[in-house]
Amino acid sequence: MTKRGKTVLIMGARAPIAMHLSSLFAAAGWRTILSDSFKHPIARFAPHCSRYVRLAPPRSAFSKFRQGIDELVKCEAIDLVLPTSEEVFYVAEAAKQKGFSDRVFAPSLEALRAVHNKWTFSQIADDLNINTPNTKLMTTQAGLMATQTEGKIFKPAWSRFGDQVLFSPSAEKLSKLTINDTYPWISQDLINGTEYCLYAVCRHGKLTALSAYQPTWRAGQGAGIYFLPYQHDDLQKFVQIFAAKTKWHGQVSFDFIRDKQGKFLVLECNPRAVSGLHFFTKDDDLVSAITNPKAIVSPSFKSPLCAKIAMKIYALPVAIMRGKFKSWHADMARSTDIFSHGDAAKLGRAQSLFLAEIIVRALRTRSSLITASTQDIEWNGEEIK
Repeated sequence: MTKRGKTVLIMGARAPIAMHLSSLFAAAGWRTILSDSFKHPIARFAPHCSRYVRLAPPRSAFSKFRQGIDELVKCEAIDLVLPTSEEVFYVAEAAKQKGFSDRVFAPSLEALRAVHNKWTFSQIADDLNINTPNTKLMTTQAGLMATQTEGKIFKPAWSRFGDQVLFSPSAEKLSKLTINDTYPWISQDLINGTEYCLYAVCRHGKLTALSAYQPTWRAGQGAGIYFLPYQHDDLQKFVQIFAAKTKWHGQVSFDFIRDKQGKFLVLECNPRAVSGLHFFTKDDDLVSAITNPKAIVSPSFKSPLCAKIAMKIYALPVAIMRGKFKSWHADMARSTDIFSHGDAAKLGRAQSLFLAEIIVRALRTRSSLITASTQDIEWNGEEIK
């Protein structure tokens, strides 16, 4: 096979950000290959996807996943492996075991573990003198029940998308929770303010790209689905401190809240890509920020973005129930769909296929749509083998 230019393997093709990355890398002259464990992930139908490879689900079949990605890296002469979602943990470990870590744009599993765990990340932030809500670790039912609940948020130390978050829960709710040394919980002070999210790219401890945004509509109480671009110098300073102290190499994201006095507090870290990536256009050279940075790259797109299919599924019923249909309709009208860079008809069919696959999986596992969309790649600190 004749290789033309460099080849990137973009993983987590279920995520819209994978499709966007495919478009950006293709525009920069790269050949893009995508992979996932779903049969019909959205990015499989990306206009510039040269090949799609279905791999084994890493959480339940790591040895097959490890073998599959190793063979793919070798046979396609992959120059860069770019995880986008929680498969990053399994990719990092597979790369370490198979000897291709130098091609993976992500840090070691140990570094990923430290920031993915909400308790250990709060300790890292404290060590860096970065503002965080008062955070407490609990590993026993007795410790959980003895913790003050008023004005507190409770969540598992290993969790994502606002999964299982409890606000000032009752003693009855706490008594029903699973908690132990391997499944700890944390409590945090409930801060009144405005939430912001931040996507960043770092190379060997230096910030190379940054995109912040405010999520104003959500899927339930978790993942944002409507995004207002945002910028503040304090957020850039935070990431630069974090990157320098941790020597971070890869994509990383953070959730913040800005309190009534204007102070930013970091809530948690996600060592993966998030929706802030969508604000980068082909003219912004995010690819160089990932591969060969010259300066810190900021996104040029300054208008609201949203996942319109998610706005219809999740936000519309809430808007109707809360009497906010006019606001929902106005937001939809003034925003750009994150899928607008592809063929609309083709992507419409792709979204329908993927949604159907998630629904089937949710029914089989008796889980929510959000859980069904990530449960095969989730990692909660257990040994990967």
